[in-house]
Amino acid sequence: QRQQQQQQQQIYSNIRIFAGDGMKLLKSLPSNSLARVLITFPDPWAYPKYQQFRIIQHNTIQDLYRVLRKQQNNNKHDKEDADHDKSVHGTAGVVCLATDHPVFYQWCIEAFERESQLFRPIQSKTVKHHRHLWLPVISKYEQKGWDEGRQTLLMTWETTKM
Repeated sequence: QRQQQQQQQQIYSNIRIFAGDGMKLLKSLPSNSLARVLITFPDPWAYPKYQQFRIIQHNTIQDLYRVLRKQQNNNKHDKEDADHDKSVHGTAGVVCLATDHPVFYQWCIEAFERESQLFRPIQSKTVKHHRHLWLPVISKYEQKGWDEGRQTLLMTWETTKM
């Protein structure tokens, strides 16, 4: 059992949990320091008058780009799986989004489209196929959405070379 605990500690030695305001943490991180950022089921701030409180905004996308690794080459892959594997395991930094709120999902897609010089989308078919690589569990928020008849919407973007 001790050997198993040591193996688990080694597997998760590069994971850190920050119990605080993620936006403050994001601003304090060094540039090019992260491989991946997961945004899972954030508050969608559903009413239009509260849109300014949504986590995905122009400044957030700029900060995400700053802290994520950048793509080192411009090799294009023909296969979606190879493209996704390169993004998740290769040199490009990746932002992964999971939500069950269609309006917030569309908001995020449009926000990242406006920042196309910084991020490019990874095909959604591939995202769903590789969900287990970045979202291997069902959270209580996702389960609640399923119980209420909502669908999980997934999207990922990778950093571009500037």
